[in-house]
Amino acid sequence: MAAANAANPWSPGPNASGDDTYVGFIDSPVSGATITPNSTITISGWAVDQTAAGWTGIDDVQIYLGLQDQGGTLLVHGNVGVRRDDVASATGNAFWANSGFTASFAETGLSIGANTITVYLHTPDKGLWFKQLQLNVPAAPDRPFADDPLLVVRTADPSLDIPQITPQLVLTGYAIDRNMPISQQRGVGGSGVSVVMAYLDGPRNGGAGAGTFVGNATLGQKYREATGFGDRFLNSGWQLTLHPNQFSIDRHELYIYAESAYWPNETLVIVPFNVN
Repeated sequence: MAAANAANPWSPGPNASGDDTYVGFIDSPVSGATITPNSTITISGWAVDQTAAGWTGIDDVQIYLGLQDQGGTLLVHGNVGVRRDDVASATGNAFWANSGFTASFAETGLSIGANTITVYLHTPDKGLWFKQLQLNVPAAPDRPFADDPLLVVRTADPSLDIPQITPQLVLTGYAIDRNMPISQQRGVGGSGVSVVMAYLDGPRNGGAGAGTFVGNATLGQKYREATGFGDRFLNSGWQLTLHPNQFSIDRHELYIYAESAYWPNETLVIVPFNVN
């Protein structure tokens, strides 16, 4: 079983083996740092496996949001073998002159607030070992609409009291992200939104009580109402077709999500309806 050294804590990750024989540090950014919105984040430091002969022993560095084996997201593979003459000089080991690592990724991969970043080192014989740091992303001045995307749902039947024999029900609406600069055209139809999706009778959390995926809406529809927020949002409409005759006679809830194409944020609107 892999074991970490309390005095030099690199923790065992997936497929780790042996003991913690690593030395090294994450030099920047410091844990708890606040990141400049819309910036590129560079993580750098140095590390060696003290049991490696003639080299540093590190052949890969991987940066994850969260933990790899707990649903974390790979942000980037970094570069290893970066020149660090200061390390070689301080340790008296010439083989450690190439002990540096560096990795860069866009801040847009993070969420507003605190983010746990995991730096994994890989060695051929001992698998993955990691350290973590916290990075904070503020609500940026150029994101004044902190709750966007704005998701508006319209229905063909305002009461949403639907006979089960109904073969289809069309939901329409629009979804926009007003934070998107006028100079940019992100998302489908320039709406600032990448996808609108629906789940039946529960959220899309993948755990207990999760809903059933219904489908993705068709985006890029003309929707004149949305131009009240600017002519650029003319094609921000969406359309989703449901088939009530496939649902049980009961009270249901439709969980509709809109994901921004401009920053990592989403909006949820829950639409209740009855099938009778």
